[in-house]
Amino acid sequence: MRLVRENEGWPRGAQHAGDQLQTGYLVSLSSLKVTQGTAMGETLNSPENLYLGDAVKLQGGATNLPVTFDDRGAQGVTIVFDNADIGAQVTNALVATTATFMTEFGRVVNARVLHELEHFHGEAFALLEECMAPSVEHILIDETPRANP
Repeated sequence: MRLVRENEGWPRGAQHAGDQLQTGYLVSLSSLKVTQGTAMGETLNSPENLYLGDAVKLQGGATNLPVTFDDRGAQGVTIVFDNADIGAQVTNALVATTATFMTEFGRVVNARVLHELEHFHGEAFALLEECMAPSVEHILIDETPRANP
C-alpha cells in the first residue's frame, strides 16, 4: 500500500511529498512476556533479551498502537503518531534488530526492534508490520542485527 502524507510535524529537511510511508503497530518491549525458552518468565526490556526460539505473549492490557512510519535504512525510523498531542506527533529511533515471529498456526509477524527513541527515556519498542494478538504465543524464528551509524 502506498501512503502519501503531508504533515507540518515532519522533520525539517525530510521530503514529504511523494515519500512512501508504511503503516504498522508500536508495542513496548516491556509489554511482551517470555512464556517459553531461554528467558522464560522474564519481561523483555531491551533488544539484547531476544533469543531465537523463545515464545512471547503480549501481556493483558497492552495495546498495539497504530502508527505511520518511514524506514530510512541505516538512519533509522521516523514514526508519525496519528492521534497524538501537538509536539508528540513525530519521533525518531534507531533499529537495533529486525525480528520475525511466528504463531503455532503459521501466522508471521515481522518487526523492527527499536532503541534510542526520542522522548521515550530509554524504553525499547517493537515496530510491527501486523498486529500482535494478545492471547497468542509468538515464537522468535529469525533475528538480524542492523548496523546503525
